[in-house]
Amino acid sequence: MKKLKAIIFDLDGTLVDSDHYHFNCWNEILSEFNINLEYDYYLNHFAGRPTSLNADTLIKKYALSITSKDLSAQKDTITKSKIKTEKIKFMPNALSTLKYFANENIPMFLVTGSPRAEVDYVLKKTDIKKYFEFTITRNDVKKSKPDPEPYLKAIEKCNFNIENILVFEDTKNGVESAKSANLRCYAIQANTDLQKKLKHADKIFESFDQAIKYLEKENFR
Repeated sequence: MKKLKAIIFDLDGTLVDSDHYHFNCWNEILSEFNINLEYDYYLNHFAGRPTSLNADTLIKKYALSITSKDLSAQKDTITKSKIKTEKIKFMPNALSTLKYFANENIPMFLVTGSPRAEVDYVLKKTDIKKYFEFTITRNDVKKSKPDPEPYLKAIEKCNFNIENILVFEDTKNGVESAKSANLRCYAIQANTDLQKKLKHADKIFESFDQAIKYLEKENFR
């Protein structure tokens, strides 16, 4: 294994437990159309995808009488409102993982499909902004995940060779984005049904603890 010199994290679903959060936001909006998404269906078809793409899918599937732009704007508005009042939870061992790599003096970066305003608020509210040297959000690219552009931009900014960079993701779109940028990508996903969609990841772990134990065994330092 090539020595690790940089780590890139996804945010939603990888570091922050946001799936239920975004699921509830979508269902609040869809209730106006008498539509209710099941959580398993949401995880399999919407988690980890850009808001605009999810809006397009919902409009087509349910023949909604609203434009994609307006539906996306509603989602962003309700997300901004709820994020200020609801508690933000970390994924299991996510915070200890950030502390672990900080103690190892390995630079960390964040690449997410969420909008800049939302990301900055989450990072400030959870006090994890200090761990990242930079963040790339939906507002910083023309094409979001699964397009490789977010990770290609991260490679350019962090200035490390790709063989020395490791990405942590949790969804199919995130993994495809990282792998399309020729990066090593480990998927952290406890849901065994969702693991089936992550076959392009270099490794799949149920938890960060498992991933760190593997890295230590492989002498990543």
